[in-house]
Amino acid sequence: MIRSTMTSMRFVFAFTVGALFDLFVMRDAFSYSDRDWLGSHIVISPFWLTLVFLFLCSFVLDFKMQHSRGGTPPPPHPVTLCGALDLHGLLIPFVILLGLTITHTIVLIRDTIIDPTTHNLMPFEYILSWFIAGIPTFIGSILARVVSKVLNRIGAQ
Repeated sequence: MIRSTMTSMRFVFAFTVGALFDLFVMRDAFSYSDRDWLGSHIVISPFWLTLVFLFLCSFVLDFKMQHSRGGTPPPPHPVTLCGALDLHGLLIPFVILLGLTITHTIVLIRDTIIDPTTHNLMPFEYILSWFIAGIPTFIGSILARVVSKVLNRIGAQ
């Protein structure tokens, strides 16, 4: 019960991170004519900070410390798609990209209803968003799994 609640909370948080990334970093919350302004800071652009934020969110949500079981057998492999993705560290990046995709689709429908000529490069918008958000989330997720396995091995010795 606790495990499924934790997975659900991780799922909701990851979906929210993806949706907020699309709305505020990819600027979909703003009107179509104001989306090209990204703003910047003197030292570093906020865009790069949000990529670091995506990396950290994915790292934290996928980091799992497992306590020594004292001779009990390992848990069986999951049979659900969600369980299999979580086992391999791909659930959180997938859910972040799912939140980004659903939010972008809703915004795309809204913009197209207002002005049908706004999204004439629609497939490339999705590909670019998946590429920009996917790389830091997958790296953070895989790194979290590697670090947790190394720490678990060190703790078992």
